[in-house]
Amino acid sequence: MEANSTAATASAGTETTTPERSASDAGWILAQRLVFPDPTVNSRIRLFCHGVRGAGHDDGRKAYFAKPGARLKFDSYFNSFHAAAMDIGPRDSVMLRVEGEGVALLKVHMARPLHSDETLLSTVIRLKPGRPLDLALPPIRDAGVIHLRFNARTRLHVTRTDWLVQSPRARHVKIGAVITTFKRNDAVQASTERLARYLETNPDIGDRLSLIVVDNGGDTDAAPGARVIKNRNLGGAGGFTRGLLEHREDPDVTHVLFMDDDAEFFPENLRRTLATLRLARAKNTAVAGTMLPAAKRWQVWENTAIFDKLCRPILQGLNLRRFENVLELARPLTGVQGRYAGWWYFCFPLSHVKRLAFPFFVRGDDVWFSLANDFDIRTVLGVCSHQDDFVSKRSPLTAYLDARYHVIQMLAHDGLPSDEATLKDQLTFLYRQWNESYHYGAAAAVIEAIEDVCKGPEFFDEDPEMSAKRARIKEIGGEEANLHKLKWRRSGNTGVAPAKHTSKPFQILRKLTFNGHRWIPKSFFYSKTGRFDMDTRARPNQVFLRENCLVVDAQTGIGYRLKRDPKRFFENRRRFEAAFRQLAAKLPELRKAYKIDNVSQITEAAWRKRLGL
Repeated sequence: MEANSTAATASAGTETTTPERSASDAGWILAQRLVFPDPTVNSRIRLFCHGVRGAGHDDGRKAYFAKPGARLKFDSYFNSFHAAAMDIGPRDSVMLRVEGEGVALLKVHMARPLHSDETLLSTVIRLKPGRPLDLALPPIRDAGVIHLRFNARTRLHVTRTDWLVQSPRARHVKIGAVITTFKRNDAVQASTERLARYLETNPDIGDRLSLIVVDNGGDTDAAPGARVIKNRNLGGAGGFTRGLLEHREDPDVTHVLFMDDDAEFFPENLRRTLATLRLARAKNTAVAGTMLPAAKRWQVWENTAIFDKLCRPILQGLNLRRFENVLELARPLTGVQGRYAGWWYFCFPLSHVKRLAFPFFVRGDDVWFSLANDFDIRTVLGVCSHQDDFVSKRSPLTAYLDARYHVIQMLAHDGLPSDEATLKDQLTFLYRQWNESYHYGAAAAVIEAIEDVCKGPEFFDEDPEMSAKRARIKEIGGEEANLHKLKWRRSGNTGVAPAKHTSKPFQILRKLTFNGHRWIPKSFFYSKTGRFDMDTRARPNQVFLRENCLVVDAQTGIGYRLKRDPKRFFENRRRFEAAFRQLAAKLPELRKAYKIDNVSQITEAAWRKRLGL
């Protein structure tokens, strides 16, 4: 079978000069476009294509190429078509639009986790510049991940692969996007400029998106293509809630999208998100972006997560350069209890928002919001955000915020255990990881969090901007809360292996000696200071038998020092036990006070008052 760019009908292949307009006029949804590597977002080539015997990406021509006899494959994270996420079925028509130059055997494959590929289409194509070729796919049954393979017969350049869908169930969707920021104007300008450029060249998306930037008392006065709202600094919870309330005033907005100000992503996210929501069979469908860490942009940090006493990222560490892992990422997770989506990129239906966020300021608001509302959360291949992972952001303040929201989630949501033993296990873990690794300031912050939870939900409206509490945490945080440029002798320091002191005898010794804080002579300690990177920090097993430790960013030299201090260790231990006894004694009334249907702090009236609306 052979198709060429002058074929007569769309079902077999047709030349189109204005594809967006012709597709729209015919009732087609342009669901996905080809994504190219971009050094400002992601340029790891194996996330975009795989080449065999001379195929790859031509940055100068903004095209993918293949030499004669080579194979160009789009079995990749960014350029596979996630038909299952878009609920594609037999009643939907799917069309592939290809543009480029050269002759190739094109094979269209369907892949599913744990199954072999199925060939949907195999045809020889002749591409000419400026003359797109349309190819209809057969009815899709049991949708998975569709990907393309070009076996080049001549020198081949591919500049475009559009996926178009026509469906009887397509619905109207308009997204109200919200970016919340606080004194990060450069990041806001970069993000909004990138979105504005994309919308200019993709007009079919432009009228389906409305963007608000909520500036929490910072320095952003204007942003390309966005309405800027000055807001009281109530953290991410206050900024995103303000944006949600603003978009509720627009009767045409059906969904709201939360995005971080520092999130780096391809604007193609918007097209795939819109298509998924327009084609979704369930009206409560929400789209969550996968987080890829800035330092390892080929690896998953979180593909949504599960809250089960602790936050447990799904598929963390998965290498997306391998297609079998891409398929694993595409495996559906419908119905998983406790699943939530991070607010770096989360788009949800306004009609299913029954409860607003709890005023945590930051941290935990996204967990609360997902668990409090009935969303069918899904992820879509290629819809992601690149940013620093949470480990690199650790501090006594985040230790305080994390401990506080972990307990409150357990008390608030049905289906999560809130018995005394479970809460003790949860909080002991959060506290000990700090206290036993010489982070006594962060451990003290965890204790402070327990004490504040005991004050009830009303506490969160006493200091909603957290100005006094932030000052308090900085005070008790000591050196851990005051990062600065360090000077240190390399000869007097040494790196420590992650698995150091983890054998059974060492585990027993560490437990008996309170991780080296009692009953070990100083002569047993190492002479060199343990050195740790800021993006990993020190673990209890690594600091064992070291008097001093250094945590430092190798690129900037910024960090802090740690010193073994038995007095602070046991003082924290005493305070932790006292704080938990207080929590246990008040547990029945706290369960009732924080129960999600009893908390008045999450109503629209409460938020409007808090925001001064």
